[in-house]
Amino acid sequence: MPITFEENDSLPDVLDASRFEIRFGAIPGGADGYQLGLRHGTGTFPAAAVAQVPVKFPGGHTRRFRGGSTTDGTWTLIFFDDSFVSKAFAKWAQFVRNSKTSKSKLKSEYAIDVEAVWSDTKGEDALVYTIKNIFPISVEKPNTSENSAAVQFTVTFSLDSMDLKEDQ
Repeated sequence: MPITFEENDSLPDVLDASRFEIRFGAIPGGADGYQLGLRHGTGTFPAAAVAQVPVKFPGGHTRRFRGGSTTDGTWTLIFFDDSFVSKAFAKWAQFVRNSKTSKSKLKSEYAIDVEAVWSDTKGEDALVYTIKNIFPISVEKPNTSENSAAVQFTVTFSLDSMDLKEDQ
């Protein structure tokens, strides 16, 4: 049966990749998480997968069952810098691993939860993920250029999980 115009017109708008924000809470080292969230650019989220467990049966056939949930455990974001961002990540990185003493805080002191939010065309939260226990594991220094352009740099975070909020 063909789809009618009314059925097609009643579908909600698709989510736009540019209607995306990161909601940081308090950042270890004292940076303002709201200001940090304003300065992010693009991002690459980890794929979530369900592992397969193959079981061989007599007669040579194999059936696959679901295994545990897996993710590669990293999340990459690009930030635009005005020196606030690079200083915030430098302080945060010192909480994770002090470069002078090689000592670290407890994970509960340097890892935080954040929300990744996609908004609909009305500006309301449409898709919200809670990203658990993130902390920076790689902070690339900005590149220099002879051309005038916004300074950007890439931060890779470790994460424990990325869960869809159920009330959305």
